[in-house]
Amino acid sequence: MSNVYATYARILYCGDCGVEMWNNINMQSVMKLKNGELGRFGEFLARRYLQKKGWELLDCNWRNKLGEVDIIALDNNKSALVFVEVKTRRSVSVGYPSESVNYKKLRTIKGLVGLWIDEKRIENREIPYARDIRIDVVSILVLGDDDITVSHIENANI
Repeated sequence: MSNVYATYARILYCGDCGVEMWNNINMQSVMKLKNGELGRFGEFLARRYLQKKGWELLDCNWRNKLGEVDIIALDNNKSALVFVEVKTRRSVSVGYPSESVNYKKLRTIKGLVGLWIDEKRIENREIPYARDIRIDVVSILVLGDDDITVSHIENANI
């Protein structure tokens, strides 16, 4: 997986899902990204990862006064509406990225689920039917020189 993303680095344009473009910069540049840029890079990788798994992205970086959801998508079976938290780190010195998604963050995302659905209804946007609603965590660990690990935790429990 790391070879596919080894040359991506800086955001040239940021918009709705799938609109980000990255110019070719080597992994040493990725290691020098500021935290906000590293987070956006990780979200880009997470979206690509989920799309390759056959997921349909519905919304990205959806914000409300109560919080934000990084990715909202239908899984590859179209059976679950999934709210995804993405965490990206350059080292494990303070733990793996997924370990920073705590009870409070999961509870916040759980509270945002209904608000997102309500907002889409108010906008008269069709909300796809799904049997389940769940919260997943995608963890991106960028250790350097073609060493990127993507981990996906389905149904992160509160």
